[in-house]
Amino acid sequence: MNKNSSKIDSYIRKKKNKIIFITLSLVIFLSVFFGLLVAPPMGKVSQVNGQVLRLTGMPTDYGNILLLLVKLENGKEIRIRIEDSSYYKQGKTIILYKQEPLLYGTTSYTFKEYVK
Repeated sequence: MNKNSSKIDSYIRKKKNKIIFITLSLVIFLSVFFGLLVAPPMGKVSQVNGQVLRLTGMPTDYGNILLLLVKLENGKEIRIRIEDSSYYKQGKTIILYKQEPLLYGTTSYTFKEYVK
């Protein structure tokens, strides 16, 4: 009887260890996956030039968010956020920071300054 009992205990211990291993592996995988989803773009940063087309706004509960519509050198049109409408100079060339994603996601642009 002792022999059978120890075999059963050994079997149950192996099953428990397998379940714990699978659960921990799944938790680690999901943590990494969701961490990458909410991670900011961490890729290469470069400077690009663009021409300001117009000023647009987006209403929110806390006021309007000001956006510049910019045409990049490659012909792509993007919107970038600015803090104050005094930064708006239609038809002028601006310098932007371009942040590319490390693995996946969208490229983000940030206003730097107007070309002098």
